[in-house]
Amino acid sequence: MRKSLVTIVTIAFFLLLTSAYSTTPADGRVGYQAPNISLSNRYASLSTGALKGEDVLITFWSTANPESRISNMRYDRICKAAQGRIRHLSVNLDRSSGVCALASRLDGLQPSSVFHPAAGDKRDRLQEQWRLGGGDSCKSFLIDPSGKIVAANPLPGQLQRI
Repeated sequence: MRKSLVTIVTIAFFLLLTSAYSTTPADGRVGYQAPNISLSNRYASLSTGALKGEDVLITFWSTANPESRISNMRYDRICKAAQGRIRHLSVNLDRSSGVCALASRLDGLQPSSVFHPAAGDKRDRLQEQWRLGGGDSCKSFLIDPSGKIVAANPLPGQLQRI
């Protein structure tokens, strides 16, 4: 009898703890937890979930969208100047990895921070998760150390304050 009572109390305690724990759902909008994505290039494999504890700027860009490409270069330079305070992940949405590699070299991007999802279904899933709108629609997101999106297309001043 006593063992059953202890078991019931223990289960009730854990239920109480888990019900008090609430998380913001993952969504590609400001104020929500950033969707977890796995990225890899020939230098590294990483998951955005593994970057919790860091300020992260993730930029989705395409050579077909000149404004996104220019923003990506600008953000990359700002993050380099921040000397490690902001981690920049540059995600290219072009269909061709060769175009991505050439543009990255011409733009002076660090190869270790440029990721190109090779499969079309992965690219489509990224665009859906991050609410990019498909096609050449590209955005940048600032993610705080807790994994929450705090800004979309942040202004340089927002990044420099970090």
